[in-house]
Amino acid sequence: MLKVTLNIRNTWKVINSIINNSPSRDKINNLKLDNLLLTDRKDIVHELNKYFVNIGPNLSNCIPSSVNQFDYYLNSPNIKSMALIPTDEYEIIKIINKLKQTSSSGVDDIPSTVIKCAAKSIAKALALMINNSMNFGIFPSPLKIAKITPIFKSGSSILMTNYRPISILPVLSKIYEKVIATRLNSFLEKIK
Repeated sequence: MLKVTLNIRNTWKVINSIINNSPSRDKINNLKLDNLLLTDRKDIVHELNKYFVNIGPNLSNCIPSSVNQFDYYLNSPNIKSMALIPTDEYEIIKIINKLKQTSSSGVDDIPSTVIKCAAKSIAKALALMINNSMNFGIFPSPLKIAKITPIFKSGSSILMTNYRPISILPVLSKIYEKVIATRLNSFLEKIK
């Protein structure tokens, strides 16, 4: 039996195992598109991607345009400013040690287990890369690419609308994110 105390993921694993309601991770063999039944793997992947990519723009098109510029909705500028203080290898190691240990990986195929094992060896180089990123205001494009997996929700498995996308970003992007989040949280706490 899984240890459930204060772990929502394990709690749901136990509940799903009891009611035998675990999500299907099987390959999608058929997908209905209008009146066609797609069976070719490439066609299925292409159509799911097209569907997921267009969810946001389709919703956006339903929102009426505003006559105001974006700055109309902003408060007057805060005279205090946020500084992106450089990170160091010790902070990077601390962040890596707190990462969830998973075997799943982003498009770079590097799971967190590998990063955790190599933490002391790569921490100094990661700190330098993150500091350069903060100095130049550029986030590396390869770290923005997510691996998308369609997960079946319910209903007919051949309908695209019955799937939801799960995005898996590279582990390194999560380390960048934690460094920036720490500085942002510190700033927000200070100006409360």
